[in-house]
Amino acid sequence: MVQENDDRSISSAGSPGHQQNYLNLGKECGMYLCEDWKPGTILLEDGTVIQNRMIRYNIYNQQMEYASAGDTAAIGNPEDLSRLIIEDKIFVFRNFYCNDQVKQGYLELLVEGEYELLLHRGIKYEYEEAAEGQGGSGPVTRYYQANSYFLSCHGKIAEPLPEKKNEVIAMIDKDEKKLKKYVKENKCKLKNQDEIMDFFVFVNNN
Repeated sequence: MVQENDDRSISSAGSPGHQQNYLNLGKECGMYLCEDWKPGTILLEDGTVIQNRMIRYNIYNQQMEYASAGDTAAIGNPEDLSRLIIEDKIFVFRNFYCNDQVKQGYLELLVEGEYELLLHRGIKYEYEEAAEGQGGSGPVTRYYQANSYFLSCHGKIAEPLPEKKNEVIAMIDKDEKKLKKYVKENKCKLKNQDEIMDFFVFVNNN
């Protein structure tokens, strides 16, 4: 059963955003995937379907929130989810390897099949002091995307997708020559989401 938490709680899905001091923080973003509430559908492992929920993804707190009687509630036991659909995006709650540890969290299911491509969204943040004369009341917090791709092979725990294409190919138990031919003919460097998705659609269909 899906339980409700108030919006002050931290989900067990993963740790909240973490502060970074890197020079290249990436693309600035907000705490939510989308600030607006979007219609969504919740599918549970027991076959229950909950429709017409207004949902938003709180990336910072790693929670799926929904509007309930004028308040904000969050899914308290996401391990009961089969999948959660928000517009054209499918989310699952899965185990995945990160820094040699098994963690749990929401991942977007980008490609289904024998080889599942998954996207984990996180947030990095930094404090920026208000400049003198701006009338600021204190430091400003800025958020930045920290997105990572994962691959689940044959239903196993998802592992981080390597940066080098030859290492990606090495994870796949299929005809290596055929995969390398696809990469070469399509000038595929596996450096952007469209390329990666197209590649794994090919992998699952061949």
